[in-house]
Amino acid sequence: MSEETGLIEAMAREMYRKFWELNEDVPEWDKSPYQTMWRDQARAALSAISAAGWAVVPKQPTPEMDEAGYQAMLHWPEEWHLGPPEGITSEWFQSRQAYQWMLAAAPKVPSP
Repeated sequence: MSEETGLIEAMAREMYRKFWELNEDVPEWDKSPYQTMWRDQARAALSAISAAGWAVVPKQPTPEMDEAGYQAMLHWPEEWHLGPPEGITSEWFQSRQAYQWMLAAAPKVPSP
């Protein structure tokens, strides 16, 4: 199971559990005919998060994210060879660039 599929599955199971929380006769997840519906609901929730400008990323960066952050630190704009523009520190630029590149390299949640 991929990281992305694992996230969808974990969200779907938790949404399912929460939905049935007040019912004493909770059908077991493995016997539920509605697994696909709950997975679709999880994807919809993640889609709404993304549409609102947020991202769900792993707590620990993946190797691809680590590499993207490292590459960002190596790529300075040519015009900054004498230093960044006034008011912008090189550390700020590096951290901002690394963050953006790492987000771009983060695992993507599969579409339905």
